[in-house]
Amino acid sequence: MKQDLLAPWVLQALEEIATKAPYGDGRVSIGLAFDGFWLPKEIIVPFFDKAKSLGIKVITTHCLGGPTGDGQSIAATLDAYGLLDSSILLSHVIKVPISDVALIKAANAHISSTPSTELQMMGTPMAFSPTHDFQSHASLGIDCHSATSGSMVSEMRLLLQSARGVHNTSISDAGKIPWHINKTVGETFNLATISGARAIGEEANIGSLAEGKLADIVIFDSLSPAMVGAAQQDPVAAVVLHSSPADIDMLIVDGVVRKDNGELRSVEIVADDAKWAGNRSSLKWADVAKEIIMRRKVIAEKLAKIDMVNAQEGAMKAFHYNRDLLADSV
Repeated sequence: MKQDLLAPWVLQALEEIATKAPYGDGRVSIGLAFDGFWLPKEIIVPFFDKAKSLGIKVITTHCLGGPTGDGQSIAATLDAYGLLDSSILLSHVIKVPISDVALIKAANAHISSTPSTELQMMGTPMAFSPTHDFQSHASLGIDCHSATSGSMVSEMRLLLQSARGVHNTSISDAGKIPWHINKTVGETFNLATISGARAIGEEANIGSLAEGKLADIVIFDSLSPAMVGAAQQDPVAAVVLHSSPADIDMLIVDGVVRKDNGELRSVEIVADDAKWAGNRSSLKWADVAKEIIMRRKVIAEKLAKIDMVNAQEGAMKAFHYNRDLLADSV
């Protein structure tokens, strides 16, 4: 794995992509993901300044403490470099020092919790942490779609119930019985909507339904087998605790209906997108699914030729993992 993150071609590509933004009729702007904090300050600061000069308003980085963080506080490093501000969105923020909470809040930076990944790999999602009060500056996200669900409501549910489990465990361990449930469906729903918009500085445009806003509109079927009864009693609870993408009856994006009667609509192809669709004038979901299955087969064939032992060693070296710290139990 090559470590030259800021090779000339990278900077050239960044500038080219950023200067052509926005994309998708204005719906998509460019952000920056950066994890190269082993580089010296003299390289990092000018690079961030360059990115912001190109109109990039959101910069995200993995923020991990404990053995995976190599002893470095990313929030403290950014603060020391004068870079910790409202443009910064920190992913995961697992096992970080308690001092990071005050730094992040003071700078009006934000964090993004991705419960599926964090529960599987790292520990407790921090948006509802009982020890680190990040909630006012937290949001909810989805990590690797190849490894976890792409459903935001699934992430809401995982976050809420895992937080309740941690809270209740502390009570039962003390020989007591939990009396009231911890955290609410409303708090969880907000993390996935308006708090997510706030985390990227777009709360004036998206994140809630209001005249003049540009938020996508997701309409759930309140009479579906999963939702009926619950939706009539408490719509937010029904979405957070009972729903799945299968319950979405209609989806409206930028004023265009993209899903109707529970089915994804075909997408018309414009000239700029022709390279993705060949000679087609439109794409059905079945066309996309067929392409995904074909590409999965191609990738699987390539993976079969890779020496996974050497690949693992290379990945561990690239991420500076100490093999002596790896364990399946303690």
